[in-house]
Amino acid sequence: MLDWETGLLTPIGDYPEELRSGRNTVRAVVRGPFLRVAIDGDCVHLRNAPSIESEITGCVATNALVKDDDGVGGGPGRWVRVQLFDGRAGYIAGEYLVD
Repeated sequence: MLDWETGLLTPIGDYPEELRSGRNTVRAVVRGPFLRVAIDGDCVHLRNAPSIESEITGCVATNALVKDDDGVGGGPGRWVRVQLFDGRAGYIAGEYLVD
């Protein structure tokens, strides 16, 4: 993760071997704030509305970064509107997101 104010580059997690050397292609530059998906399973549901009864539109992988569209941060009892790097947007339960 790149901190624009300090210029520090901090790894978010382990990268696959194929990404550790050579050149990578930058697909997009998106301003934050960002949250990280933190769930014990493989992924967390992306929903089209802030409700457990709403339609599931996708599944976001553990440790993925998502843009916090409202800037409210994660936390129990809260729904967070997020945007994914592929352009999809929706809601994730805040208990599965960390700063």
